[in-house]
Amino acid sequence: MKNQTSTLVSQTPVFIGDTVLATLKQFLEKGKWPTDKIFILLDENTGQYCLPKLLKSVPYLKKAAMVQLASGEQNKNIDVCQQVWEGLIQMKIERESLIINLGGGVICDMGGFIASTIKRGVAFINIPTSLMAMVDAGIGGKVAVDVNDIKNQVGLFSKPLAIFIFPDFIETLDNRKIISGYAEMLKHGLIADAAYWKKLKYADFADKKMTNSLIQRSAEIKSNIVTKDFKENNIRKALNFGHTIGHAVETLSLRNDKNPKLHGEALAVGMICETWLSQRLCKLAKKEFEEIVSFILALYKPHSFSKKNISDLIEIIKHDKKNVNNKVNLSLISKIGKAEINVPCSKELLIDSLAFYNNLIIWNK
Repeated sequence: MKNQTSTLVSQTPVFIGDTVLATLKQFLEKGKWPTDKIFILLDENTGQYCLPKLLKSVPYLKKAAMVQLASGEQNKNIDVCQQVWEGLIQMKIERESLIINLGGGVICDMGGFIASTIKRGVAFINIPTSLMAMVDAGIGGKVAVDVNDIKNQVGLFSKPLAIFIFPDFIETLDNRKIISGYAEMLKHGLIADAAYWKKLKYADFADKKMTNSLIQRSAEIKSNIVTKDFKENNIRKALNFGHTIGHAVETLSLRNDKNPKLHGEALAVGMICETWLSQRLCKLAKKEFEEIVSFILALYKPHSFSKKNISDLIEIIKHDKKNVNNKVNLSLISKIGKAEINVPCSKELLIDSLAFYNNLIIWNK
């Protein structure tokens, strides 16, 4: 990949590469925001590992106000938003202010929601710092918070002014978070690009050049889909492959586990189950079905479900945003690289897909 590339997501510029912080500096200088009207939202991790590099490259931001949120999906809720809104008002935020979201998926999701609602909407930009946010959460203009641990129940579509992806921030991540982000990249290949799926199977995140190239391709896939269908009336639903069940698994884990599953870990479960459903409902070939399932299963730590867990998961799935008239609508695949949207699915088949996953875990112990 070149030093920097750029693309558009529904007219939002996305800059990717080694020189994006210099581009950010130019962007801020052109915008002429007073430093006392710039607010940087971050968590304790990005404050420690990413903020110093940002301030070194963009010294103009040293006088910006820092607003630190606690990390983790469990903190992506309206109560935390209330605290941040109050703090921003005390710091005299104005409608002409700028919020910079420096962080992973939680910061990009919640920071965008906070910016889009305070003062009826304040401009914001995203600087995603996790692999997950670089390839998914930081791109696309969906902003939201969770309710009762159910993912993204309150939110809106709101475009950032720009997105700046600096791949070097990946060096601050542990392997678990890299593998979590990798799940979204695998999804991109499965729904839109068979050649990319094959390339991802040999991904080496220690290879910086390869990593940058893969991030670029995932960002392009998501950008292209979102630009065609920003409000998710049609093809954007393809991006939800693995997420109907995956979000339910993530919600259940947030409620019950001391160390909850990361989004990508839950998505891996969802993709296995929904690949099984793709074979049943979309005629996915057995060979491709086995290829997908075996590859994902080998990468992600297994998680078995009790009968009570499965019942709870079905109840959570009833809240999925794609459902119509109380019927579960899935985004599946008919072959690697081709998504199928608005696929109706019965409760019985959902239960069978979870039972299939459980049996896989037993077979592979």
